[in-house]
Amino acid sequence: MKIRIRFQNTILFTVLSFLLCLNCTEVSSPPNAHILVYVHWGEMGIAKKKVELRETGETKETNEMGLAEFAVAPGRYTVRVYNINRGGPSYLYYDFTVEVNANENKILDVVDCLPCV
Repeated sequence: MKIRIRFQNTILFTVLSFLLCLNCTEVSSPPNAHILVYVHWGEMGIAKKKVELRETGETKETNEMGLAEFAVAPGRYTVRVYNINRGGPSYLYYDFTVEVNANENKILDVVDCLPCV
């Protein structure tokens, strides 16, 4: 009788461990989506704009084409772009909410009004 109970407990423990392991894999899924931030005025990309992904703390600068790219896991993110002028009072940064699904590429279009400076 004791052997049978131990055997059942062992099977139960193994099944629960397997299920928990599957759950951990889903939570910590690798990046398979991208957020592409495009900072521009008209057709001209603007380089050296600081862009931050708030949830991860990752910071990048836009390249010469005005682009900064983040590889992310699916989810909802806040993208903070610094020193953007939209006309009117100038703010230190603007926050944008972006939601991405698995295997999806999202483009965040950020207009920086150069004549407004």
